[in-house]
Amino acid sequence: YTRRQRTIVDTFFQANGYITFAKCATIGLSRSQIESFVKESFPRAVLMTGSIIDTERVCRPIANIVETAILNNSCCNVKACLPDESFEAVVDVEMLMTEMLPVAMAESNLKSFRAGYQIINTSVAMFFSEAMVKDCQSMLNPLIEEHSKLRAKHCIENDLEMKTDGNLVPLVKVANAIGSKYPDLALLDAERDIVAMSNGRCWEAEEGQFDGVLIEFCRRKLLSDEFKRKCNRAVKAEVSLLKSVRHGLSVSSRTGGAAHRENVGASFESSFRNLCHLLQLYYKSIESLGLKAQGVEGGDCIKAKELEVDLLRGLGSCLAKRITEFCIFKSEDDTETGALHFNMSKKGDADYASASTVDYPVFELKCSQSGGDVLKHLRKSFPGSAGIMLSEMWGAIGSNEGLSGFIQFMTDSCLSLVGVPFSLLDRKTEKKLVAHRREGLLHRLEVSRNEEEVASCTVLLLLQQIKNISIYGTDLARSGLVLLKGDKKIPAAVTEDIHNLFDGDS
Repeated sequence: YTRRQRTIVDTFFQANGYITFAKCATIGLSRSQIESFVKESFPRAVLMTGSIIDTERVCRPIANIVETAILNNSCCNVKACLPDESFEAVVDVEMLMTEMLPVAMAESNLKSFRAGYQIINTSVAMFFSEAMVKDCQSMLNPLIEEHSKLRAKHCIENDLEMKTDGNLVPLVKVANAIGSKYPDLALLDAERDIVAMSNGRCWEAEEGQFDGVLIEFCRRKLLSDEFKRKCNRAVKAEVSLLKSVRHGLSVSSRTGGAAHRENVGASFESSFRNLCHLLQLYYKSIESLGLKAQGVEGGDCIKAKELEVDLLRGLGSCLAKRITEFCIFKSEDDTETGALHFNMSKKGDADYASASTVDYPVFELKCSQSGGDVLKHLRKSFPGSAGIMLSEMWGAIGSNEGLSGFIQFMTDSCLSLVGVPFSLLDRKTEKKLVAHRREGLLHRLEVSRNEEEVASCTVLLLLQQIKNISIYGTDLARSGLVLLKGDKKIPAAVTEDIHNLFDGDS
């Protein structure tokens, strides 16, 4: 009789990769007996709350769909791959996802898996890739702008006091927008009525209430303090805009909705701060690079003064472009500022405000009026001292004067010019910036298939890690390679391989 019991257990477990204690009870086996049987025949089996499973058999299909979701920047229904009767307890699913699944996944996907988001309860087990979460968060801005205009109009027309209660974008609007972008997610709640689910309850859910995967995702990942602040700020700005129109004040058609202006301002501050910090970081490294290049074979090609000019014309012009664009955006006079345009005289990375930028483009400001005299047109087009400051800023870049003078000018002028002070680089900020830059360069190194880019990123990372020097640019990385040759920490074969990559001889 015992042999027959063991045969039934072994056969079922081998065929399915699990067996439940409930099934074992039907053939007269206790919990301790089934555990003993399975462990003897299948040593890798793991005891769960209501079952015993073969982790490799159970986790492999789950790992496949999770890795597909990461690759496609989407989500996946983990519950669909689980035998229902063996994973009735939420704690079992959580243990599977946090402890067992990472072992079955490819090592290259582990970081992305841990950065993703999971919703696990008695009804569902969902995984959302980090890229999908960020994409959904980025979808909020246009919804905030649209809702803020309707909300502000309602407040003004009904002479209502603006309260924060109705400022949030309705949950149903957010859920519908995400469901349209990700139909597979919406299909999971096909039997549920989104309007009915969110009606009367809005963003806040009662304890223990579950209204479906889509609604739960919105509540958990999109209802943040930042989202609330953006909604309140947008409505407040739109109300002020409507009141100014009502009282006959001019409103530029260029700037569009008030919420849009708020978002542009926040975006400008972020990129402006990054460029300020990077400019100071590289300026600080140029002097150190020049000193370390002295006496090194081939180091005479590294000239600090030339590097300063290159940094001013590259990153300096990128910073000047951002500032000028922001001033044009705020300008009320579309006719005058519309004559200004930017010309890229040297190509570089598209996202030049990122910490992981390698090559900075060189921008020149051009003008189709005032006889082509752009500095004169700046002084004429912008009110007060703004035009003078913009003229002096572009004049300093065009004259290739010292970088220290340019940084000092920006420090003195930015608060008056754009309402944001020039962000100085302190030790704490520098440490964070260098770490963020390292992560960005490592990511570029992992995904790049361009030999020159791989070589450049490698040199930039090695110089930062070994020589404590932060530099930029493919040409400078090629020159900086001489500082790594002969270094005891780097095998000669490595520097030789990097040199070959630069030459296209891989």
